[in-house]
Amino acid sequence: MSKCWLLIKIFLKTNKEGFQQNKKKSKFKLNEKLMYLILIIAFLPLAFMIGDMVSNFYEGLEVINQQGMILGIGFAISSLLIFFFGIIYCINTMYFAKDVENILPLPFKPWEIVTAKFVTILIYEYLTEAIFMIPIVVVYGIKSGATVLYYLYSTIVFLTLPIVPLVISSIIVMLIMSFTGLAKNKDRFRKFGGIFGLLLIVFMNSYMQKISQNSLDPNKLNQMIMERNNGFVNIVTKLFPSTKFAAFSAINSDKLSGLLNLLIFLCISILSMFIFNIIAEKLYFKGAIGISETSSKRKKLSSKEFSKTTIKQSTLMSYTKKELRILFRTPIYFYNCILMNFLWPVFFIIPMAVNSGKELKQFSGLGKYLNDPSISGIVIAVAFSVIIFVSGSNGITSTAISREGKDIYVSKYIPVSFKTQIMAKILSGAIMGLVSEIMMLIIVGVVVKAPIKIIIIILLLSFLAIAYVNMLGILIDLYHPKLNWENEQQAVKQNLNALFEMVISWVSIGVLMFLVIKFELDLLYTILLIIGLFGIIDLILYVIISSKGVKRFSKLGE
Repeated sequence: MSKCWLLIKIFLKTNKEGFQQNKKKSKFKLNEKLMYLILIIAFLPLAFMIGDMVSNFYEGLEVINQQGMILGIGFAISSLLIFFFGIIYCINTMYFAKDVENILPLPFKPWEIVTAKFVTILIYEYLTEAIFMIPIVVVYGIKSGATVLYYLYSTIVFLTLPIVPLVISSIIVMLIMSFTGLAKNKDRFRKFGGIFGLLLIVFMNSYMQKISQNSLDPNKLNQMIMERNNGFVNIVTKLFPSTKFAAFSAINSDKLSGLLNLLIFLCISILSMFIFNIIAEKLYFKGAIGISETSSKRKKLSSKEFSKTTIKQSTLMSYTKKELRILFRTPIYFYNCILMNFLWPVFFIIPMAVNSGKELKQFSGLGKYLNDPSISGIVIAVAFSVIIFVSGSNGITSTAISREGKDIYVSKYIPVSFKTQIMAKILSGAIMGLVSEIMMLIIVGVVVKAPIKIIIIILLLSFLAIAYVNMLGILIDLYHPKLNWENEQQAVKQNLNALFEMVISWVSIGVLMFLVIKFELDLLYTILLIIGLFGIIDLILYVIISSKGVKRFSKLGE
């Protein structure tokens, strides 16, 4: 265990230093404080909203003595989020981090390496868990007049709740990655393996929801209501059964049954870790060894084929293709920057398809309402806001300069102007944002049966939204680049620039929606507002990037 604790300290230190934008200690402290402040400001409104919802639900459920369902739902949702993000974190941390290559030759057992990685992921998952669980636990405790034991049990649950979903995520990842030895192109196999894992999560979630819906027999529901014993908790915790014991331990904290449920929950968590270590000992090295190896395909080209591959293109398009190739070929960039553009449509359509198409039929009737003059302005504003959010969430341009890392000096010697290099990075992000948007518009057109006129308007206005978030992202990264990193994960996952871009995007979305709703703008005036407001912003950003941005880029790496 001493070796395991040593590895945990090393990984935590490495991850903490990953947030450092430069090597000066004083600036690191400022950035760390700024990071926590921005995180609090960004998620504080969400926490208050969750707390307000819990308060309202508690008053309604208290009448039928089913208020415990709030904790069941809260713990279940937290577990689901941890499970989902755990897949991505486990792939990046356990396999794609560069420190893996340095750790494997050392005298550590597989379970020691994986356990240390697991604990590192667990600590950072507490941030995800805190956003949802703390408001729920605190508001429930206040409304129920809970005792000190309630908060003690809830704290223990908070610290141990992520273990089971993270164990499941890790085992799925290890199973997928253990087959990489059978693949000739390991990078490609890992990328498709990760995609398969994410799709598996969505299908599992949808399937479990379907099972839960089928179990909601009206007679059983009436019986649970009449029994008034928080029986709904059994239903909402079906996705992760261990959360049932966690919920009942907090609900019955003033009784002996609460202590028994807590002990059962802790035993399940400990047992899951034991099983995890056994599986890690068998599977981890199979996927981790040779992590940096790649395969090459050699093919003799004919003169005709060679001429096709050497067709002259514009410098801008050639450099844009180079940016996209790097994003697609590098597994960490692919997961964090490219895959995000395809996840939103998948999350929207798969749950509906799994549930026998019932939701599809319900949504198909919404199209006729989109032509209503009273709401058409809001519809366009909402669609425009969604495009800003989705395009800004991929982090392509907000990390474009940072991804150059210590090799930024290369950009000074290649025969491509600084402006062209910057515009190519913007264009690569814009292309992927446009791909994601077109996919969602196709789904909306087919599923919701939205009018063609609305879809065309959204498509045309989207160029302003996509240009806005991508120019904003590159400008932030130009003035606050993260060039000192040891592995690609630090360049994208531990980069504050993506967070800065998201916060500014949310503010702009809030301003747009406020103006449209406050002044009750119709379709025409909403379109004019978007064109006028974001057209001017895009023009200003372009001028700044073309002048000051280019000068800033020329000084980087000096």
